[in-house]
Amino acid sequence: LIRVGSRNSSEIVTAQRQIWFGIPLFPVLVMSSIPRPAE
Repeated sequence: LIRVGSRNSSEIVTAQRQIWFGIPLFPVLVMSSIPRPAE
């Protein structure tokens, strides 16, 4: 939702085909996965 700017699932899928979200959102993945073992 952050990168696409839409809640429409077809637009999200289309945007994911154009832009690979792994690289720009990798820091978010790391920051969200660190506290999980603490819970």
